[in-house]
Amino acid sequence: MFKFFYIILLAGLFIIISCSESTAPDPLFEYKQDVNGSLQVDVNINKITLENSIGYIFLNGSSDSLNASYVLNKTVKVKESSLAQTEFDKILFNYSTNSDSINCNINSPSVVFDNYKCSLNINIPTGKDIFVKKNNFGVQTYQLENNLHIETAKGECVVEGHGGSVEATTQSGNIDVMVLIPDSGYCKSYSVSGNITVQVPIGSSGSIVIKTTNGTVSFSNLNIHNLVQTSKQITGTIGTGSGTIYLESVNGNVLLKGF
Repeated sequence: MFKFFYIILLAGLFIIISCSESTAPDPLFEYKQDVNGSLQVDVNINKITLENSIGYIFLNGSSDSLNASYVLNKTVKVKESSLAQTEFDKILFNYSTNSDSINCNINSPSVVFDNYKCSLNINIPTGKDIFVKKNNFGVQTYQLENNLHIETAKGECVVEGHGGSVEATTQSGNIDVMVLIPDSGYCKSYSVSGNITVQVPIGSSGSIVIKTTNGTVSFSNLNIHNLVQTSKQITGTIGTGSGTIYLESVNGNVLLKGF
């Protein structure tokens, strides 16, 4: 009787193990590919809009006024290397041109898991108005000379060596901006739960509002006229006050400093 029970138990375990092995998903492996391209920018184009829901966006200043060269850093997860190229080809850089604007976006198949990722690294001609839509993993810019409008959801926003007006909005990401604000230009930053740090030249000009609800506000290395300061808000002016500096976070800390 015991021997019969033992045989039945072994048979049951064999069936369970066999079923488990047959239903387990095959492991996926990660593969990467870089794709280079260039986008023609006619002289009548005044605005460039960008969106990338599966990765980061990097924007770099460029002296080429008629072209925007770019690199797509693609990543896919597949069972074996022979399947990678088919999946790479499903990540597409699409754009459409209207009378005075270009709209760019990265498209990929809609999947539950993050089997498709792609960062967009693009060189931006000077003088165009740039709008980055919030569907992205984060945004970083370097030495742009443009009016810049950025939205991110959970990603960070980093603006380095910028010449032009800036407006940056995040939900949970931090905002770090170094900007030379033009005459009568602006630097506006708003975050729900991220910290905000903005650096401007000591000789900058603008009216200042720095606000937070649950964080801290501070400034350094700047001579602010008509200063009114509380634990949650700082107002005043620097220079002639011809520009605008408005920085606000609900739950984060906000810092304005001169360099």
